[in-house]
Amino acid sequence: MSAHRQSIKDKKETLVAMHFNGACSLDHFSVQPIELISGDGRNEKSTKQRKLRESYWIKELRTIYPYGLIDRCHGQDWHNKDDDSIAFTILITH
Repeated sequence: MSAHRQSIKDKKETLVAMHFNGACSLDHFSVQPIELISGDGRNEKSTKQRKLRESYWIKELRTIYPYGLIDRCHGQDWHNKDDDSIAFTILITH
């Protein structure tokens, strides 16, 4: 989440930053935890688990572009891909 907040403050060219620097502001930004993952989140094992679960929830809740404001998943930038490619690759094959 701190990466999203920082991209908003730095006015980066990400979907989240552009949204919260345009239609909304950082004051409108909020986070709702949806899963508790064991570990400290910083060692290799817990980082890998956290990233796997994050990818799962991005797909499950369809927050990936073009459905939501998340433009990166599985280390790839999805903002510049066509909608059919995104839907097939992210939502069907993973």
